[in-house]
Amino acid sequence: MPKPKGSCTMLGRALLTLVLMSCVTLILATARVHGSIHILQTSRQLAGSDAGAEAAGVPLLVDATADALPAAQGVLGAATPGNERKAKAGRAKKRVPIDTAYHLEADGLHGQMYMEGTCWARRNTRRYGEMLLAGSEHLVNTTADCCSACLQYQPSGDHQETVCNAWVYCDGTHPNCTPRECTLFYQPRPWDMPVNSGPDVGTISGLTVGPPEAPADDPALAGVDRSYHVVVSAQGQSVHWQMRINYYHYKKAKRACAKLPICHMGGYTRLLHSGKPDDLMYEIPTYVVDKLPEGLEDPTYLALNRPYAFMQWSKQAVIPEKYVLMMEPDHIWVRPMPNLMKNDRPTGWPFWYMEPSMSYQLKTVRKYVGPLTREEIEKKVAPTGSSPMFMTMADLRKVAPLWLAYGTLIHADKDAVEVWGFVHEMYAFIIGMYHAGIHDVDLDMKIMSQPPYGPVHLEPFYLLHYTYAWEYDAQGNHDPRDDSFYRYDKRNYYESIQPRKLAPPPNNIKNEQVWFLYDAFVEAMNALPAWDSYEEAKAASQLWNGVLATSAAT
Repeated sequence: MPKPKGSCTMLGRALLTLVLMSCVTLILATARVHGSIHILQTSRQLAGSDAGAEAAGVPLLVDATADALPAAQGVLGAATPGNERKAKAGRAKKRVPIDTAYHLEADGLHGQMYMEGTCWARRNTRRYGEMLLAGSEHLVNTTADCCSACLQYQPSGDHQETVCNAWVYCDGTHPNCTPRECTLFYQPRPWDMPVNSGPDVGTISGLTVGPPEAPADDPALAGVDRSYHVVVSAQGQSVHWQMRINYYHYKKAKRACAKLPICHMGGYTRLLHSGKPDDLMYEIPTYVVDKLPEGLEDPTYLALNRPYAFMQWSKQAVIPEKYVLMMEPDHIWVRPMPNLMKNDRPTGWPFWYMEPSMSYQLKTVRKYVGPLTREEIEKKVAPTGSSPMFMTMADLRKVAPLWLAYGTLIHADKDAVEVWGFVHEMYAFIIGMYHAGIHDVDLDMKIMSQPPYGPVHLEPFYLLHYTYAWEYDAQGNHDPRDDSFYRYDKRNYYESIQPRKLAPPPNNIKNEQVWFLYDAFVEAMNALPAWDSYEEAKAASQLWNGVLATSAAT
C-alpha cells in the first residue's frame, strides 16, 4: 500500500481564493434571468378527437399489431413509485389496422423488442418526463393515434417551449392500466434515459424521434491507452464501512478484468476530504485533501466538499492514466467495466431527477448559463452528475474550479436550492462543465442501476448503487413503506457499522440486483478481517492486505 499523502492546507486555501476571484465576474454576468422566450411550434395543429365522447359499451379499438409484439422473455421490472389504476375494461373485442408499418428490432439493453417506423414503441414499458397531457383527459383508439397526437402537439400554457417526444398508451390488453388512455410527455434526451420495463408494466410507450447518431471515431486516438483511474470521494463515519466494501469489490472486478483480452481498469484512489488521515490509510490507497475553509463549509451539506476535493486532487495528483472514473462509496462493482467514453467525450449516467431542460427549471438554469433556448440547454447541459462519470484528467482540471465556484454560489441561492433541492451540487457540476466549454457529454445507462427501481436483472449493468431502501412484503412484492415487512436502508448505519449478520431479503423476491447486493455485502464483510470487532469499536483494528481469497468467485 502507498504511504499516506500529506495534507495541503495552505495550497488549498490559495487555490480556492484564486478560483472564486477568477470565476465571480463570469458567474455574475450570467446570473440574471433573461426575458426572451423561444417558443417552439410544430407545423400541424393537434387533431381533434371524439374518442372521449364515445358512448359506454362501444367496443374498444386497439392496434392490430398487438398480438405480434412478443412480451419480454423472462425480463422482469419493478415499477417506479406511483400506482397504476386498474383497467376499467377487458380485452378488446374488435381490432383495427394501425396506419404505421413496423418491423421488430432486438434491443439488447432491455431484452425486449422495438417497433420502428414513424414512432418507436415498446410493449410493457412506461416512460416519464414533463407531462404535457394526462391520459385520463386524452382517450384515443390506437397506438398510432397516440403517437400522432404527440407528433401534432402544440406548446401551450406552462409548456410554451416544450415539444412532445414521448407517449404512453394503454391498449386494453393488460389489466394494469386504463384502456385508451394516451399520456404525452417531453423527455430530455429520451434515448439515453432509463425506461421502466417488464411484464407487470401494462402500457406501451414510444418516442417520436429516432436514436441519435454516434460520433465518428477520432483517428488521433487510435492506439491510445484507454485505461482509467478510479477515484472515490469519501468523508466521515457514514461511508467508512461502505468504502471498505467498495474497495473489496473493485479488487475483485479488477482480478476478473485482468483475465480479459482487453482491460481498461486502472488504479484506485480514495479521495478523503476530511483534512486528516484515518484508520483505513494503509488498507485503501488514499489521498488526503482539505475540507472547505471555515465560512464556506456547511456541515449539513457535505456534498460541497466534493468539488473542492476534486479540484485539489486534479491539480496535485500524478497518475499514469489519461482517464478517470469518479465514483461514490455506495457503488458496488458487478463486473469489469470498459472505458465507455466515445473518443474523449465525458460519459455519465442519466439521472431521472436531473432535469435542466424541463419547463419548471428553465428560469433557474438560465440564471447560471445565460439565455439559451430549451433545445440548447438539452444539448449542452447534460442531465447527469459527477458520479459515476468518465472524463479525461485534463477535463477534470478545467471543470473542478468552476464546479466549486458555482457550487458555492448556488448553495447560497435560496431560490436555486428550492428548485434543485439536495442535488444542487450535481447541478453545479453540469453547469461547470458547460462553462468549461464541454458541451458534448454522453450518457450510458449500462454504467449503473439503482435497485429496487428499474430493471431487475444484472445484465447489462456494471455498477449497482444502493441509494434506495429495499422494501418488500412477506410475499416478496415491492412495498415502499417505512414499516414494510422487510426493509434495508444504508441510512440505518450512518452512525454505526453495518452488521456482518445482515438479515436477508425474503426468499421469493425476484430482483437479481437486490440479491447480488446482499450477497456482495455478506461476502465482503466475511472476507475483511475482524468485521465483528470493527462493528463494535467503529474502527478497523485489523486491516485487509488486499489479497483476494482464491475461493472468491469472479
